[in-house]
Amino acid sequence: MSGASMTHSSPTPRWLWYTALILCVATLCLIFLGGQVKSHEAGLSVPDWPLTYGENPITFGISKWTGGIFHEHFHRLFAGGVALLTVLLAVLLYMKEQRVWMVVLGAGALLTVLAQAFLGGLTVWYHLPVLVSSAHAVLAQTFFLITIVICYGLSKERARRVERVQNGAPETLTPLKVGAMVLIVAVYGQLFIGALMRHTESGLAIPDFPTTAGNILPVVNEDALAWINDWRFENTDSLGAELPDVTMGQVLIHLAHRGGGVVVSLLIVGLAWLAYRRRQSHPELWRTAHWLCMLVAVQVTLGAFTIWTTKHPYVTSVHVAVGAGVLGLSTLLALRAWPLSPQEAESPIANQGVPDPAVS
Repeated sequence: MSGASMTHSSPTPRWLWYTALILCVATLCLIFLGGQVKSHEAGLSVPDWPLTYGENPITFGISKWTGGIFHEHFHRLFAGGVALLTVLLAVLLYMKEQRVWMVVLGAGALLTVLAQAFLGGLTVWYHLPVLVSSAHAVLAQTFFLITIVICYGLSKERARRVERVQNGAPETLTPLKVGAMVLIVAVYGQLFIGALMRHTESGLAIPDFPTTAGNILPVVNEDALAWINDWRFENTDSLGAELPDVTMGQVLIHLAHRGGGVVVSLLIVGLAWLAYRRRQSHPELWRTAHWLCMLVAVQVTLGAFTIWTTKHPYVTSVHVAVGAGVLGLSTLLALRAWPLSPQEAESPIANQGVPDPAVS
C-alpha cells in the first residue's frame, strides 16, 4: 500500500459497510449450520475432505444429499461461500480503507477463516477429536467477533463519534468499558465449555432442569451419578436412542456450563444496570445492554428446552447460534463503551470512516 493511498481524503464507500454486514449475518447463519451438523451427528457423514466422496464438492449431485450428508455437505458449501466473501472484503478493505487497523482486521479475518477451514479438515481426518472439534467451534465465534468489529469500524455511528471528538467533545472512560471486556472473556469461556460439553457427549450428563440429579441445589457425588445413570437407563427405550452411562467428568463439564450461564447472566444484568444509569448521556449503551438482557433470557430458555426435549436438533442448534449472538452483542457493547482517543480522532486516517452523503 503506497504512501499516497494512505493519505488521500476520499471517505469509505457505504457499500463496503453493507459487504461487511452481509458477511457478519452469513457467519451467524454458518454457526447455526455448524450446530446442525453436530446436532444431527453428521460430522463424518462425508468421510473425506476437501473432496466429497472423492468428487468436487461444488458438482456433487443434489440427489446424493441424503441424511447426514445434507447437513455436512451444505455446511461445507456455505462455509466456502463465507470464505470467498471474506476474501472479497479483505481485498476491498486493502483497496479502499485508509485506516491501517481496518486493513489489518480484514487480513485477520481472512487468516481466521483459512484456519477455520483447516480445523474443519482436521476434524474429518482425525475422526472428530474433542479438542480440535471444540477449537473449531470457538474459532467460528472468534471470526464472528472480527466481522462485528469490522462492521462497527465502517459504521456511521463510529464516524459520528470521531467527528464529535474532533469538535472538542472528548469521550470519558466508563466502568462499562472494563465490564464489557470482562463479559466478553466470560462469554468466550462459556462458549468453549459449551462446545466441550457437546463434543464430549455431556449434553444430557445432567438430564433434569432446573434441578440437578433430582436436587434443588447442585450436589455432585456418587449418589447423584447413580441417579443420572439410572435415569438414562430407564429412558433409553422411551427416547428411542441409546443413552450409555456417563462419567463424573461429563457431569462436571455439564455443571460448569450451567454455572457459566449464571455468571454470564449476572454480568449482563450488572452491566445493564450501569447502562441504565447512563441512558440519558449514552442511550446506545442502554439499548445494547437491554437487548443483551433479552437475548440471554432467550438463551437460558433454549438451554432449558435443550434438556427438556432431550437435545432436539433444532433447539440445540438455535441455542448455539443465540450463544454467538450474545458474544456479538457483548462485543458491540464493548465497542460502544470504549472511548475514542483524541490522537485517533485527530489522525487524518481516522476520519475516513465518515460516509459520503452521496452514497449514504
